[in-house]
Amino acid sequence: MILGLDECITCAGMPNIGKRICHFEVGLAAGFAESFLSRRVKAYETKCNANGEGTCEVKVEF
Repeated sequence: MILGLDECITCAGMPNIGKRICHFEVGLAAGFAESFLSRRVKAYETKCNANGEGTCEVKVEF
């Protein structure tokens, strides 16, 4: 599952700092997925506004 976040809480309006920093959103997505699926998942950030990528994107693997 890939979640696109145009205005995420962590880095909305932030300049390019060359890092992916949206750990909160990754954990939130993982927690929701694990709650609904009743099993462990792997989640990580694949794009970040703060890294100059124009949007934030979280990938959740089941």
